[in-house]
Amino acid sequence: MAATEVFEPTIISKLMPSESVGSGMGLLTFGRSVGGVFLGNVIMGALYQLHYATPTTSHQPHHWWPSQ
Repeated sequence: MAATEVFEPTIISKLMPSESVGSGMGLLTFGRSVGGVFLGNVIMGALYQLHYATPTTSHQPHHWWPSQ
């Protein structure tokens, strides 16, 4: 993850013409934020649905100590 923080801006600055580096960085930030929020929401939604789709074996509370 840390490598992405270093390499993406470097790649953008090398590929974009010098007069449009600012807009290239802006597009990079926009893509990261929209993609990150979208993927995060999709993953969390899938996990939420998976939790409710799995059947439970007991409706009794689970205790860490043996019952007496």
